[in-house]
Amino acid sequence: MESKTQATREIIAKTTCGTGFKAIEYVQYIELEKEVVPNKILGCFITNVENPKALKWKVPERSSYYVPVKGSFDIHAWYSCNNGNETAVGNSSVVYHENIPILKRIGGPIGPVVATAKLEDDPIVNDVKLDGNKIRVEVLLKISAEVVGDSRLVVEIAE
Repeated sequence: MESKTQATREIIAKTTCGTGFKAIEYVQYIELEKEVVPNKILGCFITNVENPKALKWKVPERSSYYVPVKGSFDIHAWYSCNNGNETAVGNSSVVYHENIPILKRIGGPIGPVVATAKLEDDPIVNDVKLDGNKIRVEVLLKISAEVVGDSRLVVEIAE
């Protein structure tokens, strides 16, 4: 019986080394002028959404992997005041810094890595309500992150 030894080759390729996701709920208060007494919320929307940017990242020495991200958005709340005789818009800018955990790790990178982040959906206004002279807004963000780096692959060579 003849024994065949399989020849193998080692290939270095850029691959996804890990992915992660985090849903984050922000509570933001929009401060109104002291003399303004709001009666009712008429609407709320989000503008100027800056896609999250992954900050500088390196492979950690310990077992907890995460990608730090930074982004921003503006909140606009339309409300009535003066016993419903006037309307106005209050706004607030939000800058966020979050750590997105990398839960799915695929192998280990063998060199420098690049991390990216993106919003999975547009920010969602979950709730808006009056809180005295302030407007309380709850916003939901869904952010995903990906880590890409060189990985070592071993393949068999077919004869």
